[in-house]
Amino acid sequence: MIGQTVSHYRILDELGKGGMGVVYLAEDTHLGRRVAIKFLSDASDNHHFRARFLREARAVSMLSHPHIALIYDYGETEDKHPFIVMELVGGHTLGDLLQESGLTLARSLEIIEQVAEALSEAHAHGIVHRDIKPSNVLINERGQVKVLDFGLAKHVNEDQSQADPDANTLLSTRTHSDVVVGTPLYLSPEQATSAPVDARSDLFALGALLYECITGRPAFAGTNVIEIAAQVIHVTPLAPSRINERVPKGLDRIVMKALAKKAEERYQSAEEMLRDLHRVRQAIGNDAHRIKRLNGTAASMTKTAQTSALVALSDTLRRPRLSIFTVLVGVLAAVLFGWVVLKLARPGPHRPAEGAQRWYETGTNALRDGAYFQASKALEHAIAEDNNFPLAHARLAEAWMELDYADRAKDELLRVATLVPDRSALPKADALYLEAIHAAVSNDFARAIALYREIARLTPDQPQVYVDLGRAYEKNFERPKAIENYLEATNRDPRYATAYLRVGILYVQQLDAASATAAFDKAANLYQALGNAEGQAE
Repeated sequence: MIGQTVSHYRILDELGKGGMGVVYLAEDTHLGRRVAIKFLSDASDNHHFRARFLREARAVSMLSHPHIALIYDYGETEDKHPFIVMELVGGHTLGDLLQESGLTLARSLEIIEQVAEALSEAHAHGIVHRDIKPSNVLINERGQVKVLDFGLAKHVNEDQSQADPDANTLLSTRTHSDVVVGTPLYLSPEQATSAPVDARSDLFALGALLYECITGRPAFAGTNVIEIAAQVIHVTPLAPSRINERVPKGLDRIVMKALAKKAEERYQSAEEMLRDLHRVRQAIGNDAHRIKRLNGTAASMTKTAQTSALVALSDTLRRPRLSIFTVLVGVLAAVLFGWVVLKLARPGPHRPAEGAQRWYETGTNALRDGAYFQASKALEHAIAEDNNFPLAHARLAEAWMELDYADRAKDELLRVATLVPDRSALPKADALYLEAIHAAVSNDFARAIALYREIARLTPDQPQVYVDLGRAYEKNFERPKAIENYLEATNRDPRYATAYLRVGILYVQQLDAASATAAFDKAANLYQALGNAEGQAE
């Protein structure tokens, strides 16, 4: 694009690239000023999408506020891709300041207040940002806050399904264009569950932003996006003063109210939150203490807490008031009592209804056959019979992903995370299956292979495991390994038609006509003997 002219804008340089699109530095040849011009990545060719996008850009362009980066122009290229021309704002993002530990309590509140003022203006015009995050908050050379991308996030990657378009920003999955999109750290619970959103979703994101500014770490954490999303939906973070002792209780109350899970329990307007922020900032004064960035994950924070507990126990043992033996006996008794209570209190693994189990097996077999639509229908029946069946939800996510319904796949994986927050409560094989399916849906096929290999080690006589392992190898472009495992499935069960079907397809791809014909003949005969018309059609 560099050097080209779009409308009357000459592209000079690339400023940045992300899941939403590419931003270039450009010169307005009519007015002789520098601007930023954004082209959306993977923009839809659908006429409805373009019309709606330009209509919303027109609405946002009417916003005029000192803390909102202005939209100057909008239009389409000759090949019908929409673009937006924006105010060029220099300076650093809030994300940069967070990484550099460049904030104090007072400065954090100043920045968040200015973002809240921008949100108040937008909400008054019926515009919800829906993508408040550190990279969308820019601080210019004069220290003034500018909020970017107003009204744009809600239209990015929108498809023709009825699901909320924000759903696509939640799963960190690889699209057909090989673009990794999204982070759930600042999404509201409504966005994480694809529910309708309003201005209060922006206030939740603002609360998450404030939390990170004053504590040095995000409000929610996890090893993957599904874990983070589950925390957003279910977990209440520690009060900020538990992490940064300089945070006053009044500021704790503001943050925790903004982060309320239910929208009706949050601030109902940006003005209401602004009033509370202003009062607390006046009470804090000019606190010059810089907030250190904490880069530990939730796991490391937990480990730190455990270490602190051990140190405290060690101190107790050193005190002369009781003998070490007495203290040790007391500690062991308490641990034993706690273990018994947890064992009795922990519910056993969910047992699916008999009808749900039958539909699950039908759907899973259809998945292995490559009949993804049939699989989705059977698995939907399984869930209708038993909505608390985690493996059925996971397999349905796999079917939706094969059918290119990423938003629906995300919803099913979120349901799994809700049903099974602690997978150690499951039988070992079921827990591994959930992890393997999640890895496959997230396109982490190397991890899926490792997990299916572990399942095969635990249950070596189950032929379907080798088909699952073969499919993972196949998706990871390791065809010889895939063939090896499909053949292993036929060795374990010579009447397993699916394994012959899968290996026959790979022989075709290798142009081995004789082996392919033999495998297909064997599969067809077995399907016929079983009365499986769908298998014969495949």
